[in-house]
Amino acid sequence: MGTASEVDVASKLALPHKNFARVVWDFSRPHTIIGSVLSVISLHLFAITAPGTTMLNLSAFGVALAWAIVCAVLVNIFVTGLNQIYDVEIDKINKPYLPIAAGYLSLPAAWTICVVSLVLGIVPSIMAYPFDKAPLLAVTVGSALLGTAYSAPPLRLKRFPLFAALCIIVVSILHVVWVLYLRSQAHLWVVQVCICES
Repeated sequence: MGTASEVDVASKLALPHKNFARVVWDFSRPHTIIGSVLSVISLHLFAITAPGTTMLNLSAFGVALAWAIVCAVLVNIFVTGLNQIYDVEIDKINKPYLPIAAGYLSLPAAWTICVVSLVLGIVPSIMAYPFDKAPLLAVTVGSALLGTAYSAPPLRLKRFPLFAALCIIVVSILHVVWVLYLRSQAHLWVVQVCICES
C-alpha cells in the first residue's frame, strides 16, 4: 500500500481533465451567480417604476445596471469561494464534486481568485462608479463582510442556525434598502417630463 502522498498523486492523475476556465466557473457556483444577476436586474427594474417618471435614460440606466451586475457577481464569487476554502474537509464528504474538494483547484489558487474578485468588486466602485457610490458600496462591502463572518473563523456564523439565517436576512435587507435608495434616485436614469398648461 502506498503512502498518503502517493495516493494523493495517483488520485489527481486519475481526475478527468478540466480547463482552468471551467474550474473557475464551477468554483464560482453558477447557480448563485444566476440568482445574483436576476436579483440585480429585478431591483433596477423595480427602481425605475418610481411615480412621476415617464421616459427612461437608457444610457445611464445601462451603465448603472452593468456596474451593479459586475460588482454583485465578483463579490458573490468571493463569498462562495471563501465558503469552499473553509469547508474543504466537509465538502470532501458532502460535495466532493466542488473544485477544491475534488482536487482541481489548490487552496492558494482559490485564495487568489477570492481576493482578486473582492478587490475588483469593490475598489472600482469607489474610484469610478459614475453615480452616488453609497448604495452600491453598502451592498458589496456589506455582503463581503457578512459572507466572511458566515464562513471564516473566528466567527464562522454558519455553525449557528440562528446567526446563519440572520446573515441571509441582513443581506436581503441590504438589497431592499438599496432598492429604496434607487427609487429615490430614479431621476438619474429617467427624464422627468412636465406637461405645462398653456
